[in-house]
Amino acid sequence: MKATSFINEPLELGEIQDVRAMLSSCYVTFLGKRNRAILLFLLDIDLRARELLSIDLENVDFIAGNILLSQGKDGKPRTVFIGK
Repeated sequence: MKATSFINEPLELGEIQDVRAMLSSCYVTFLGKRNRAILLFLLDIDLRARELLSIDLENVDFIAGNILLSQGKDGKPRTVFIGK
């Protein structure tokens, strides 16, 4: 298994306790806040890690609140909506 192959797989969420444990492991530092934001972003709009890494800022519409993913699930483009 390649080291980066995990980013092509969808995240599987366990019980709510698992999600809480992941979020509580993000310490109150710059990197911890960043990691918490990434986790919440992935959970909120149902992104795969690979999709998050491939977002181009030019495809983000902050006014409409959506992101065009040029290579979404199954390699097809799709639009996802950003939550509050």
